[in-house]
Amino acid sequence: MRLMDGDLGSAALVDNGLPGTLAAMWDSTTEMHAGDRVLLGTIVTSASPQVVVLQAKGNAADDSDLRIVTRLVRPEKSAAMPK
Repeated sequence: MRLMDGDLGSAALVDNGLPGTLAAMWDSTTEMHAGDRVLLGTIVTSASPQVVVLQAKGNAADDSDLRIVTRLVRPEKSAAMPK
């Protein structure tokens, strides 16, 4: 299982040391506004995983917490997945 880059580029930290688990962290400053969407990345695996987001956090410029809504998008079966 690996993480391909999304809109913010490469994650600063990626850990896939536990089987079936992927953790990632981006350390970047990006200006966003309410309702903006960002693709953090695409999970590539040889299996058909059940993906669950356990936690998503973000901080505003004043270091206050941001509300982050996650949505999983499953690719169509006909879509070619990169190796």
